[in-house]
Amino acid sequence: MVTSNKERFFREFFWYWAGRFSLNKDIKIKITKEELKAAADDSGKYLYYNKKEIDNLTTAELIDIALHEIGHLINNLNYNTEEEKINAEYAAENFAITNIKAHYIKYLNRVLESLYMEIKTSEETDIYKQAYMKIPEFKKYYEKKGVK
Repeated sequence: MVTSNKERFFREFFWYWAGRFSLNKDIKIKITKEELKAAADDSGKYLYYNKKEIDNLTTAELIDIALHEIGHLINNLNYNTEEEKINAEYAAENFAITNIKAHYIKYLNRVLESLYMEIKTSEETDIYKQAYMKIPEFKKYYEKKGVK
């Protein structure tokens, strides 16, 4: 049951974009209490999200997360080794940034700032940093912050 406007926006936005890539007929959305914002499972059949986390995100972050998870579903890359995780995160986030740039440009800087903050605070910083630094827009933003 959808309980907030942010949750409704996230779900509708996800379904809209899943439909554009013919993914929506096979995916089921499930709510989880795990400490994550959203995640596609390895089978590509489920999108999990945490309602409390979703309710604390900005519109820019909701757009990015939905597109990021669609990127995972489309690319369907292995996620076992560190190298596979880096490649999967790069492919998913690059998909998200490419579509944000093409369709939601006004949110691009907010998304880049959110990613920057994520790698500053994440326990898996190295994986995400290596993945995101392959994305030219993020690398430029990161270097503009004065961090090498």
